[in-house]
Amino acid sequence: MTPFSGLPFFYTMALLLIPAVILGLMGKRLKHYGLIFTSAMLCVVFFQNGQLIKLFIFYIWQTLLCFAFLRLKKKSKWKLRGAIFLALLPSPL
Repeated sequence: MTPFSGLPFFYTMALLLIPAVILGLMGKRLKHYGLIFTSAMLCVVFFQNGQLIKLFIFYIWQTLLCFAFLRLKKKSKWKLRGAIFLALLPSPL
């Protein structure tokens, strides 16, 4: 499904927003529902052509890169630039 390209996308969003509206009117917190809603929409949008797997691999790569940089004992400007360069490299997938 291509985002914002047709009515099925907006129908899916409206259907997933109904529980958020009900919870909001009842005064409940939407903290966990936001995560579920976002995950569901990402699955709907990126499900075709193996894009969901590529998105997951990209997420893991960026997370590992951030953790590796944060674990450095001595952070310097050049190490930060190297981490940014690695984060901006195009994916081979």
